Amino acid sequence: MKLRQPKSTITPPREELPDRPTSAVWRESFQVTTLTPIYGGGTEAGVPDQILPVRVASIRGQLRFWWRLLKSHRRENPLQGKELFDEERNIWGGMSEGNEDHASKVKLRAHSLSGFNPISSDNFLRQHKEPAISYVLFPARDKQASLIPAGLSFTLDIECGKTCTPEQQNEVIETLRWWASFGGIGSRTRRGLGAIQVTGANSILPPVSEAEASSFGCQLVPKTKQANALEAWKKAVEPLWEFRQKPGIGRQNGRDHNHPGRSHWPEPDSIREITGCPNPTANPTPPHLPTHPARISFPRAAFGLPIIFEFKGGPPDPYRTELVSTHEGGRMASPLILKPMALLPDGFAPIALLLPTDHLSKLDITLQRKNQAGQAVGLRNLARKDWWPTEPAAQQPKAQSIPPMWNHRGELIEGDGIDALAAFLKYFQP
Repeated sequence: MKLRQPKSTITPPREELPDRPTSAVWRESFQVTTLTPIYGGGTEAGVPDQILPVRVASIRGQLRFWWRLLKSHRRENPLQGKELFDEERNIWGGMSEGNEDHASKVKLRAHSLSGFNPISSDNFLRQHKEPAISYVLFPARDKQASLIPAGLSFTLDIECGKTCTPEQQNEVIETLRWWASFGGIGSRTRRGLGAIQVTGANSILPPVSEAEASSFGCQLVPKTKQANALEAWKKAVEPLWEFRQKPGIGRQNGRDHNHPGRSHWPEPDSIREITGCPNPTANPTPPHLPTHPARISFPRAAFGLPIIFEFKGGPPDPYRTELVSTHEGGRMASPLILKPMALLPDGFAPIALLLPTDHLSKLDITLQRKNQAGQAVGLRNLARKDWWPTEPAAQQPKAQSIPPMWNHRGELIEGDGIDALAAFLKYFQP
């Protein structure tokens, strides 16, 4: 499909803010430049908007997310429930219980956009043949998607209205810092797509430090600084591909590229057991009988849901199945962020950021398939204790049978619990 090439410079419709300053408490302009390709970002999932590739509503949504994390995980007086909701509505706007609309005290405007030159995902992947890049761009591999290459730039104006308190103004600046350090534009920002660098003429936004991240219940692990942002992105996502899929680490060595070895993770054999495929009764010597000692368990669910399992061999291997959350429409955003983080005064650090994982203790998941009518059919419901044990005594024997969860000395990786996320952070460390 031939993409329409828009003009090199686009001025999107103005949003929320007038050209001239109002009687605001604080107003600042920032230059935002993308460091990695943008995937999606428009009104249609996975598709960039040809007219308005940077949407203020999406930026506002990301800022609200980081504001909520900071308010709900601070060490002193963290906010929860209705108190958090009321505070968020007071600064960012929203509807009250009586359907009364509350205007946001924070206004945004994106303008003076340049560098918008979409390319096909096929072309990008041909230019960057690293398996890790293809791995994080898997939604774009199966369709003729388009990406916006790194280098898109625009000006973001932010204004705190005259009703903003000094405390709220400080919260907005701090939220912007966290978005600049760990957020992005478009889809799959938690895998480093649409990563950004934010600079201001009058305000310095230093990257969030390891100590700061820890004070809000997060774990930040940086790698050695790189001069190139795309190289830093590759070094950030490569460990995840290795940990989950690389032959010799995430799976056994196969005969060749088209015949990968069996996974070292228990999910495939867990699905074989649940589905009864292959069926030893129908075939006395079927290939790939479930043998993994950690079955039935799904430790990689902690990396985010849904997960689609599709066995390449076809029958007698299982049919296509999907692991989904029983809440939030089947989805659970990954608590793991991998990306290049812009440093001061220069350079880019490949980083892994693990967000607070309290919610995992309550996560129930379902393994399901689609019937001929396209309807979801549940195969097995799994509470947390079923998909990954919550007690260390029960975790240990399962973890010991999963090679990626060992260190290079053949010892079990134990962090803040024996789980795949803790093991990955240890694996990620330089």
